[in-house]
Amino acid sequence: MKSVRQTMDIIAAYHEVGSYRGAAAMCNTTHRTVKRVVLQRTQPAPTTENSASAKKNYDIVASVVRSG
Repeated sequence: MKSVRQTMDIIAAYHEVGSYRGAAAMCNTTHRTVKRVVLQRTQPAPTTENSASAKKNYDIVASVVRSG
């Protein structure tokens, strides 16, 4: 697990050099680690929008409970 400082150094090196292997050489790590860190930082954060719109297992009986 990389610290926040190491993560920011990896991202800065990647933006400066433009390649995973070049950034890895600058940060004394592997190109796989650089790729993982860069992809994690560029992917959008997961939202709860999907879970909010998902059906609940009690949706079927909700109308019966409301009317009774």
